[in-house]
Amino acid sequence: MAGTPALVRRFEDLEGGKQGAIAMGFFTVVLFLVNLGPFHQPVLRAALYGLIEAIPFAVVVVIAASNERQRRLDREGDGTSAGA
Repeated sequence: MAGTPALVRRFEDLEGGKQGAIAMGFFTVVLFLVNLGPFHQPVLRAALYGLIEAIPFAVVVVIAASNERQRRLDREGDGTSAGA
């Protein structure tokens, strides 16, 4: 596998709060559009649902980014490949 893309490294190197803010903003917009379009919710309800539903997604992204960063640092530190 090739090296980690630069954008992913930059995201992983951010503090957890900044990662959460970016992920929260992204998922809020995406889930707002999902609730508005396919689910045919009124605009205010779609916005509220987008905010509420984005919270667990943002938390998962922050946890996953932290774990992947630690795994990458461990791999780079000892020069071996983790996993397979």
